[in-house]
Amino acid sequence: LLKSEASGSSLINAKSILGKYERDRKPIASQNAALSVRNYQRTLRIARACYLDAQHPQLLIKLLDSPPINFLPLHSRREMFQKLVQVAMMPLRSLEASSTASKSLHANYIESNVRA
Repeated sequence: LLKSEASGSSLINAKSILGKYERDRKPIASQNAALSVRNYQRTLRIARACYLDAQHPQLLIKLLDSPPINFLPLHSRREMFQKLVQVAMMPLRSLEASSTASKSLHANYIESNVRA
């Protein structure tokens, strides 16, 4: 009887400790999750301001895997993919200019989008 009472007592103690831990940590976990979602949304907003979309690579792959393009040799499709990615990255390359005076109108527009 004493053995079962002792194990029952320690089980109740463990449950109360876990309950207290959950009550103390849950608000912090909720705050961290909300911050993570906010940061993710900010990242997406900045990507959109730079004319980038996470779906673009998948769209390119789908295009290159559909007829008549998929009849081309794989190395040709890879080259096409690489060239199309280079074209898609052109707006970001316009940001590389060292001074504001030498930046393109497009680069200034991207910067204003990001700052907004």
